[in-house]
Amino acid sequence: MKKEKKFKKINVEDDNRVIANMNIDGMEMYNKRMTGEPLYNESNEPIEELDKKELRRITLSATLGGLLVGLVFLTAIFLFIMFCVYIWF
Repeated sequence: MKKEKKFKKINVEDDNRVIANMNIDGMEMYNKRMTGEPLYNESNEPIEELDKKELRRITLSATLGGLLVGLVFLTAIFLFIMFCVYIWF
């Protein structure tokens, strides 16, 4: 016989805080009367532009990171093929 699992009911009280506002104009669930203030205010300040040196450094780092991940995968595939050829078969 199966044992019945007993689940405890958790009392959750809504405090009307908004963690992430998903009320977006144009979505079908949009509610004009939504209440609750967000926990943080989004900044409307413009983002600083990167100079050429910083942009090159970020691009190079991202490229090298991608190549490193690809090298790890290629090495794993190569080792698997060598295992199959020389040990398994």
